[in-house]
Amino acid sequence: MTPEVTFSNSVSSGYLVPQGQESVASVGRVSASQGSAARRLKAFLETLWSQYADNQQHVGELAEILNEIEELRLSQETEDEDGFVFRIEPRASGHAKTYILKAYRVITGTFPRPKIEPDGEGGIVLDWRRNEKIIRLAFRAKQNQRDYIYHQFGDEHDAKPFSFPFLLNRLRWLAKDE
Repeated sequence: MTPEVTFSNSVSSGYLVPQGQESVASVGRVSASQGSAARRLKAFLETLWSQYADNQQHVGELAEILNEIEELRLSQETEDEDGFVFRIEPRASGHAKTYILKAYRVITGTFPRPKIEPDGEGGIVLDWRRNEKIIRLAFRAKQNQRDYIYHQFGDEHDAKPFSFPFLLNRLRWLAKDE
């Protein structure tokens, strides 16, 4: 049985709520162009919900990841005494949310949950670990800074400029039992 999903598409707010549960994803005020993105997100999440009716935790984890990224972007704590920035800039949070959603569309089944942290310069780092494998995805705050993917297994490690195909490759690698 597919859970019933309620979604408000009004210009002022949107939310996704499985029937009988608390809100798991929300969007604050949205413009007309963001409304189109909200509708696409709604359709995507409803599709996920129907595909994973037996595994609602999968969809819940996606919502938790997206909400955690958004909380970091909206954080009131902007700098510490050493000048490290803890609020994630819109460019970094937008890229992180976009590529996490895209990865969920492609990679089905068990999706590893990343540890999510600010990089101290307005960017965001998503860190996945499984056994001895590590993947670190960094989205930088500014356009002129390079986003990258770092991966490590034992003594072998490398960093490459970000590309979505390479992210998928590394996430599939992480999920494999070796």
